[in-house]
Amino acid sequence: MVRHVPNILSLLRLGLSPVFVGLLLLPGFRTRLLALVLFVVAALTDWFDGQIARAYRARTRLGQFLDPLADKVLTISAFLCLPLLYPSHFPWPAIALIILRDIWITGLRIWAERQHRPIPTSELARWKTALQMLFLVYALLWLTLYAHPDWQPTARFWLEHAFTSAWLWTLVGLSVWTAVDYSRMWFR
Repeated sequence: MVRHVPNILSLLRLGLSPVFVGLLLLPGFRTRLLALVLFVVAALTDWFDGQIARAYRARTRLGQFLDPLADKVLTISAFLCLPLLYPSHFPWPAIALIILRDIWITGLRIWAERQHRPIPTSELARWKTALQMLFLVYALLWLTLYAHPDWQPTARFWLEHAFTSAWLWTLVGLSVWTAVDYSRMWFR
């Protein structure tokens, strides 16, 4: 039974993604707070499914495909919401590069799986995913607080801070780097 838990957690993460988006795009502090909590829970399932898979040697081909797919759906959903909620500081070109990388790599993984040449997740890509999740929690926290009148000035400060922009563009760089890395791995 434990062998199936990582895949169940990945499916849970996939199922939470549209609920998260629906709540995040509704107006109001409480709905955004609930969306933030759902995002954190979904992101934590990524860590737990990896820990369980390694501890119980429950790695499966389905899991190798499903886990990164669930990550992509969750992160793409969140990244798409950022410029919708605060367009002045989450530029579409940065968001597009991150999303296009994820779509490209997901397509490459599907193709590789059909060729019976699965592509394992690289260490750098794991770090990129972790940094993306942390960035999204950071951004979603400030977007949630921005919906509360008492916190708007503080939230605006951090949403518009150079640190936020630098972190976003660092993620763009890591996205491009890992896309090139995976592409070279496959096409050599």
